[in-house]
Amino acid sequence: MKVNATDSFLLEVLCEGLIKGRKISAIWNERKLEVGELIERLSIRDEKLWEKVTVCVDLRNRGRQVKSGPFNNSLLIKSGSSFNTLIYIVSQNEELKLGELMSWAENQRRLSLETVLAVVDRSGDVTYYSFSSLHTLK
Repeated sequence: MKVNATDSFLLEVLCEGLIKGRKISAIWNERKLEVGELIERLSIRDEKLWEKVTVCVDLRNRGRQVKSGPFNNSLLIKSGSSFNTLIYIVSQNEELKLGELMSWAENQRRLSLETVLAVVDRSGDVTYYSFSSLHTLK
């Protein structure tokens, strides 16, 4: 699922506000929404919103430049002059099919993107797993 520019911008505003402790509100269809309503509206279209916000805030607190990725459950990290690390976000108890994960990692490798898996646990802690290639045993 592709992420639209408005959702991407709202995610970045939400993360920035949470990091800096600012009060967050937005105008949506000519109506002012406070942070709770904004999160509710974004959550309807993005079931990974909390995980994505958690990872975004964690990475920004670590000094990384982050923006929404090309997929609903992804973020991009800037290294040098380009965004060349793609973060794939999952919940701790989410089922992952190894074949899908391998296919995803291979596609990112073809695009010259470093691949990182971010796993968000129930308490909001994030664990990162980086891998450059996966090999199958025959």
